[in-house]
Amino acid sequence: MSIKTKTIWSKKTKGSSININLTPIIDVALTLVIILIISMPKSSNFYSIHRNLRTKNLICNILINKDQEIYIDNEKIDINKINISLKEKIKKNNNIPINIHVAKNINYDIFFKIYNKILAAGAKRIAFTKV
Repeated sequence: MSIKTKTIWSKKTKGSSININLTPIIDVALTLVIILIISMPKSSNFYSIHRNLRTKNLICNILINKDQEIYIDNEKIDINKINISLKEKIKKNNNIPINIHVAKNINYDIFFKIYNKILAAGAKRIAFTKV
């Protein structure tokens, strides 16, 4: 029984043709994919790593949702108390990164009020994302 191969390139030269067999190429590619899947570490879960950093006070997340409610590390907080809460976190870790997650339709006035309070609290590392 013979295996039919697909010709991807063929050139006629004086009555003969050159064929390239794809079967070995596909075999090698699939073998490499299987080796990479097996050798991939099982504990490389981004969310568990991120959760561990948050519980050890190595990262601070601020969420401003579409209803203009503010959450610091999943705890709802009043806009006037942001400064106090962040100063406590910065006191524990002076170089703590602060991630601000902002809803797409948020009012810019509120965003800049919160951003100025974060700067006034002494934050040095700030990142922004749209939710």
